[in-house]
Amino acid sequence: MKSFSMRIASPLVFILALLIVKSAEDGSYKMIIFGIVVFLAIIYILHPQIDLWWAKRNPPTMNPKLEFFLRQHFGFYARLSPQEQERFRNRLMIYMMDKEFIYMTKEEKMPEDVRVLITAQILQLTFGLEEYLTKDFDRIVIYKHAFGTPELQFLHSSEIHLKDGVTIFDLERTSQGIFDNKHYNLILHEYGNIFRIQNPNIIFPDFDENIWETLAEIRGFDKEYIINFIGKPEVNAVQVSIEHFFKAPQHFDALLPKIYEEYVRIFNQDPLEVANRTLLINEIV
Repeated sequence: MKSFSMRIASPLVFILALLIVKSAEDGSYKMIIFGIVVFLAIIYILHPQIDLWWAKRNPPTMNPKLEFFLRQHFGFYARLSPQEQERFRNRLMIYMMDKEFIYMTKEEKMPEDVRVLITAQILQLTFGLEEYLTKDFDRIVIYKHAFGTPELQFLHSSEIHLKDGVTIFDLERTSQGIFDNKHYNLILHEYGNIFRIQNPNIIFPDFDENIWETLAEIRGFDKEYIINFIGKPEVNAVQVSIEHFFKAPQHFDALLPKIYEEYVRIFNQDPLEVANRTLLINEIV
């Protein structure tokens, strides 16, 4: 399917070709030709913004097979009301259109189901909020296994680059965290950090080292396990707590009730209560 910007540009290109032919006989068309060329150049330069504007008002429809796949493998989506599922699908399709997914393998492009599940994890974190497109982070790079980069020259499984607006993930470890709650979720970990960076006015808890014992009780992962799972020498307790808030809300609420209430306020959703979550979301226009 042609993008909205292409649908605008295509007839103009046809008209331009006709006018160029006619201008050989009649020079009065030159200013019209110039105007069309300028307009086409503007469309070319601004086509991502134009297509995003159109998609927000006319969200693309998700393939029914992908929707079934999402429902089967992503419990958060399956528990939403039909109205909120539609809202989630719309956001998901817009987000995937807005971002560039780079698959660092021999395959030409990333499988659609992989893109859907990765995007779904990101959108769970911001589903209660009006802003969900993680602006300034436009590329998602996926390796099949652990990777090294010029900044971190050792094997690890996730990384973000603030300057370049890139997130990088190891598909093997990322998939473990998506499909099996017994593993840590790298998407929530890194995009929780991006959320903090992009919202500097939000005050998160100031944890000391004693928090790790409580975090281990919540998810069953001690600090050493998470460090080894990600492959980095250190890990931030706030990032870990955000992951735990979404992945183990019952235990989180029981062991850190005040922090849980604060995160419900910050993210404008309560993972424990579908009715609560729906009510909060419905308040957003």
